[in-house]
Amino acid sequence: MDFPCFECNTVTKLNVKFEVKSFVCPSCKTMYVSENGDFKYNRKFQDKANATNFIIGQKATFYN
Repeated sequence: MDFPCFECNTVTKLNVKFEVKSFVCPSCKTMYVSENGDFKYNRKFQDKANATNFIIGQKATFYN
């Protein structure tokens, strides 16, 4: 099954042996949900910055 994203036009190939009921585009994070066999836009996920990221070489102390 080829799934075209209507937001960013990325085509994702899905080789699965089960019915797909929802899909999130790996490129733009748009979610689609199956309604009566047709995929409809559901929502768009937002990337959230993680405040706990460390850069290489950084040091930290946990629990004293």
